[in-house]
Amino acid sequence: MAENLATCQGIWVYRLVQEITGEKLGSLTILIDNKSTLELGKHPVFHGRRKHIETRFHFSRDCIERGDVIAKFVASVEQ
Repeated sequence: MAENLATCQGIWVYRLVQEITGEKLGSLTILIDNKSTLELGKHPVFHGRRKHIETRFHFSRDCIERGDVIAKFVASVEQ
């Protein structure tokens, strides 16, 4: 859920910057310190552990599939 919130806010700021500058920017990169969350976002395979997540929280996965967002792993100590 935190990844989804970060994606929503990141895309909003990203589009705002594009509108102000008039430049086309590359993909937005989201750094995630949870490998399970990263895998769920990259691979839309159904997992029993994610059945409690509401449909609205699949926004970040859709953005990753479209190429709008790149999700990368980063260790907590490096953040």
